[in-house]
Amino acid sequence: MIAETVPGVSAVSWYGLLAPAGTPKDIIEKLRAEMPKVLSEKTLKDALEGQGAEVVYKTPDEFAGLIKNDLEKWAVIVEQSGARVD
Repeated sequence: MIAETVPGVSAVSWYGLLAPAGTPKDIIEKLRAEMPKVLSEKTLKDALEGQGAEVVYKTPDEFAGLIKNDLEKWAVIVEQSGARVD
């Protein structure tokens, strides 16, 4: 566990739906409108929860914020750790 190595840090896995940059706004809006319906579909929700996942819908802006925050958090952790790619 990361908390054993880096006190006070927790790691959470997440999955999300991403589209290529430049995807037309009407396509993004259609996906945004359909995702809460898809994620609340019982068979999918039960399958994900059966694997220990917590099904949470985030708007595109909320999801972008999650990605940004995680990138910033892990950049600091990697820098402080001195980890390098050789």
